[in-house]
Amino acid sequence: MHYLYTLINTELMPEKNIFKIGWIFTAVVFSAVLIPILVQEGMFLDGITYAAISKNLANGYGSFWFPQYTLTHFSKFHEHPPLVFGLQALFFKLLGNGFLTERIFTLFTAFLTAMGIVLNWNLLNATNKNYSWVSILLWIATPLIFWSYQSNMLENTLAFCCLFSVYFIAKGSLKNNFFYLFIGSLFIFLALITKGPVGLFPLAIVGILWLTLQPFSIVKAIIHSLIVILFSGLIFYITSILQPGLIENLTQYYNAQVLPSLNNTRETTTGNHFAILGRLMLELIIPTSILLILFIIKKVKKQTTEITPKATALFFILIGLSASLPLMITLKQRGYYLVTALPYFILGISVFIVPYLKFFIEKLTQKQTKRLKHIGSILLVATLVFSFSQYGKFSRDSDKLSDIYKISSIVNEGSIISCSPELYTEWGTMAYLSRIGGISITPNLENEYLIVLKSTKLPANINEFYRPLDLSLTTYQLYKKQ
Repeated sequence: MHYLYTLINTELMPEKNIFKIGWIFTAVVFSAVLIPILVQEGMFLDGITYAAISKNLANGYGSFWFPQYTLTHFSKFHEHPPLVFGLQALFFKLLGNGFLTERIFTLFTAFLTAMGIVLNWNLLNATNKNYSWVSILLWIATPLIFWSYQSNMLENTLAFCCLFSVYFIAKGSLKNNFFYLFIGSLFIFLALITKGPVGLFPLAIVGILWLTLQPFSIVKAIIHSLIVILFSGLIFYITSILQPGLIENLTQYYNAQVLPSLNNTRETTTGNHFAILGRLMLELIIPTSILLILFIIKKVKKQTTEITPKATALFFILIGLSASLPLMITLKQRGYYLVTALPYFILGISVFIVPYLKFFIEKLTQKQTKRLKHIGSILLVATLVFSFSQYGKFSRDSDKLSDIYKISSIVNEGSIISCSPELYTEWGTMAYLSRIGGISITPNLENEYLIVLKSTKLPANINEFYRPLDLSLTTYQLYKKQ
């Protein structure tokens, strides 16, 4: 009996405990790549812009379908559909206008995306549910992914909407449950009003499910696909009747962004339609390298592993392709457009990695498992302590931000101030002024205050109209009308 007890403790416990240990190390990486940056001031331009629009919406400037950026630049913002601004505005209403609000929001979207990844993994990997952490670990360790969540990008919200859509549509088809199909269709609509047509790829999920796993007949696949299309169309139609602003918002967005992008007349970033595929392969280096290393080690040791469910892996990879290949249509390609597609590629690669990983985990003793747990716990505590030590520091733009806080203490919220022509197209200044002080800028010299870069050469007679204010600024100079 004693021998049997020892055998159980040394051989079976690691498999049972690795679930907790895996999540501990995942939490370490998750915290390390996100929290130290998010607790500091300074953010990528787009994220600050979206935060400014959301703050305005929360404070009564603009409306859901007609959000406002500044009074002088995009007073009606239709560069993107409005769902992200509406959701983020709720956080501003709950948490106030402090700099942490958009950071808490983007962290919230990261948690929802992680939840969506786990749900999709568990749906099709019933025998390996304890290894759902592998996909999360590989996902959050991808540089483009953690940069996006550090930067409050629109793709963060789009990613979880699409993951939940894929999950509910796949589950609804497998269980022949129309309610799940409806929920999945609802998330397709939410994806549409988050980032436009790039959120429509879940419409193909039933077809991909049939093509790879063939859990039902082609007739059923066609019927379920049509039901998803019908539900999605009905949700859009009913919303457009109840909320007439939907059509105008999406029409303005189509004319401002989608059509010019398709015609390659706006913000072309490459001359090669295949450039986005090169970026995709670059972002997948970490998970594919891990898979290759594990494969080589296993071959060298000449050990067998459990059979990999290749159809499941193919299902996820095809979804990833359906989310990324359409990006090749336009020459306006940016790496962060792949944030929505990457979870599916990582899910597919994880399906191959887990059998190899289990082979090594089964070799762990209880002592080794306990040691790993202690190391992970210490690293997690150390990561959180370090993160909180960074609170209130600047991750970027420290001089610019310090100046704008001082300016915002002088200039009233909602004010329009004059600026030099070159400063009007300095988008970072515009974004920070709007986000921090609710201040709009214009190149017209007719307002009470004038802001310029310290390096700007002003007309010799400027002192006849404006006098400089001594605010001890580093980057800017603020003037007040005489």
